[in-house]
Amino acid sequence: MREYVQPKQSVFFRGSPAVCKPHFGKLVLVESQPIELAKIPVSGESLHQCILIHPRYVPRGMPHDIVSVRGYRNQYNLEVLLDKPLEIDGKQYGVLNFKGAGENADIPLAIRPGMGYDNYGWYRYTEDCGSLSKLMWGGLTRRQARAEFASDVLTKLSLPLPLPVSLNDIPSKVVRQILEVHGCPPARLGLSQTVRALSTNLRLKDIPEDAGEFVDPLLLASVDARLIETQAALAKKGKMVTGIEFMQKPGRLVDGTFMDSGNHQVGKFDLEAAAGFLATTVRESFKNLSLFPALLDSYRAAMKALTGLPVAAGHFQNTPGDFHLMKYALGDRSPDVKQSTRML
Repeated sequence: MREYVQPKQSVFFRGSPAVCKPHFGKLVLVESQPIELAKIPVSGESLHQCILIHPRYVPRGMPHDIVSVRGYRNQYNLEVLLDKPLEIDGKQYGVLNFKGAGENADIPLAIRPGMGYDNYGWYRYTEDCGSLSKLMWGGLTRRQARAEFASDVLTKLSLPLPLPVSLNDIPSKVVRQILEVHGCPPARLGLSQTVRALSTNLRLKDIPEDAGEFVDPLLLASVDARLIETQAALAKKGKMVTGIEFMQKPGRLVDGTFMDSGNHQVGKFDLEAAAGFLATTVRESFKNLSLFPALLDSYRAAMKALTGLPVAAGHFQNTPGDFHLMKYALGDRSPDVKQSTRML
């Protein structure tokens, strides 16, 4: 049961409308107006060596710069478009993702320890939700940040992820200011931000109808086919990869990149769960490509060629056939699965 603080019908701060635009040859999502932020150096002056935070959280006397960036706020991900691409190992990245920089609530980019926010206002996390050091609105504890930054679950499986660039601890003076702004009692609390590099920040679910030229169905099919192949290989070892319990939706980028390795786990094999994760992931690609019939046909053909599975027009439309097709990919040859995949 959520314990609300002065419950009322609340309004989320939305920022300026987001638009899609090309950025270094990739399609990105960006708010139409610049975002004003405080930039605080941590390990250097380069952007990835700094924390970005709302100016309300800067304590008096702390060295900082007020900057205006082109970017996009997505939950507690702040995605900043770079003026010049960042080149690492021969690959160029046009976007830096700052996680733990705040999340929009009734105010922009709020970081509020021990609290959550929904359509009825601010509420306290109870013992059932977790402790102050684990849950908060818009921020990452140092433990969370280190765990996410070091997570290699999907990397070991050769699945695409944002490139980890830096892990920056928020200075203790800033943490104290955050607590003071929101009337929290003093607490021993360490906060951090992770910085990751992206080629695009456009999620599959956000593809606009006029952006088909920026979508590569063959690239997406190659990632999905690799996931199916990986799951089948794990199944032979009695293992599987799935999303963690409260983060089952994949939430991927338009190039197939999985946003968070830390939201996935490898565990003991269970056919229902393993096939369900595959069906959910591939269905996301299929559903969002359905805006573009020609791209969808290319995707389906590529999936057939890469996986050898009989991907039919009716698959991946939230039907039992999706689930049975993935069970077939994992070696299930029961009669209902064979019939569903038309391979009797």
